[in-house]
Amino acid sequence: MTIDVPFITGIAWVFSTAFLVVGFRRMTSLSSARRGVVSATLGMALAVAASLLLVFGGLNLTLALVAMLFGAGIAVLLTGSAKASESVRLIALVNAFGGGAAAVTAASHLITDRSADADGALGGVGTALLANVSLGPSLSVAGLLFGAVVCGGSFVAWRRLSTGDTTRTSFASRQTAYIANAALLLLLALILGASSSPHPVLLTIFAAAALAFGVSMSLPIASSDMPVLIALYNALAGLAVGLDGLVLDHPPMIVAGAMVFAAGSLLTTLTARHMNRRLSDIMYSGFGIERGDTSVSADPDQMNPIDASEAAISLGYADQVVVVPGYGMAISQAQHKLRELTQLLSDRQVNTRFAIHPVAGRLPGHMNILLAEAGVPYEQIVDASDINSEFDSVDVALVVGADDIVNPIARDGAGSELEGLNIVEVDRAKRVIVLRRGDGIGHSGLDNPLMVAPRTRVMFGDAGESLDALIAEVKTLD
Repeated sequence: MTIDVPFITGIAWVFSTAFLVVGFRRMTSLSSARRGVVSATLGMALAVAASLLLVFGGLNLTLALVAMLFGAGIAVLLTGSAKASESVRLIALVNAFGGGAAAVTAASHLITDRSADADGALGGVGTALLANVSLGPSLSVAGLLFGAVVCGGSFVAWRRLSTGDTTRTSFASRQTAYIANAALLLLLALILGASSSPHPVLLTIFAAAALAFGVSMSLPIASSDMPVLIALYNALAGLAVGLDGLVLDHPPMIVAGAMVFAAGSLLTTLTARHMNRRLSDIMYSGFGIERGDTSVSADPDQMNPIDASEAAISLGYADQVVVVPGYGMAISQAQHKLRELTQLLSDRQVNTRFAIHPVAGRLPGHMNILLAEAGVPYEQIVDASDINSEFDSVDVALVVGADDIVNPIARDGAGSELEGLNIVEVDRAKRVIVLRRGDGIGHSGLDNPLMVAPRTRVMFGDAGESLDALIAEVKTLD
């Protein structure tokens, strides 16, 4: 009895696609996200196993296994001890590897003999879409372009997030090189897509130019706008994978790539909208344009300090307290301590709510996940846009490790990198208490005039340690 490998593989791909779709759907809810990850993982594992079945017994199987072990090793090293606060940086790096893999896959198709496409060797989806010989190379060229751009650009984003580099490179003196690179990519894409034979030299130049284009896209982006850039690269990486799936006649790759592209595109749009930005402003605000520095110096010596005892009194005897968590809270993993503090305040009949800025944790949903992990009731979590109008009646705004999202420059400082960013308007509250680590500044690199405002008091130190001190002091209140 012979085993019909293509039939078994096709059935496996159907089930893997179903697992992927169900998994992605479940990830849209915090309560089912963990099950969604398990489902998507099973789908990918099944797709990989089915793909290996097709190349069983040959050199390709050995190469595939070596590549898988190498990739798994890198993944373990990168994520084994990673914290939730590092998720955005890791997303950028994973985007880079994903884009690079998609680019290599597309390049491998471009350097092989095109006669396979002409003979209709690609069955199923491949036969229908690649009946025209030139369409296969064109899809591969597009996959290589998007994959290489994502690879180069995402590595720059990862480096800037890893080093805390808040500087950006203006392209005022390099516009010609930028445009020339784009023109070169367009010309080579037309040549490679229309050719019926491989061109290794042109292909190498094309790949290098695409990498350079991705790097040059990321350099002028303001650090505060990095979430939008990373979401965009995530969408482009999905598009590259989907195009490779079409060329290779691989349904799970097509489905996964299409879903990642759709989700990444939506995330890009939503993130830009929440930041009150147009995508064109984000991508090209540094392309030959120098913004003025309208920041107000926030020297630590000019700030009004507060100790744990006085802060606890302000919080414990208030009627309304609004907590604004930020990236500093995520870094300190202080969400559980913050939950304990707010529970103590609630026990004292203090109306306590959380104001969540969409990009407080660098990407939408980051703060919601951390607070849900700590057990904060959903009814206490409010979007910043829904609570800004109420800050005039708020007794105390407690800012925990946030900077850019509460920086009034975004509202009042014309010409700054933060101009137009929707913020949490804590400066309108009757009193503001900021838990701040040292004299650091926000991700944008701009000073924050809120820190030296008359109604603001600053409690210096790690967020976790400061919250421990506040909890102890609140417990001593009558």
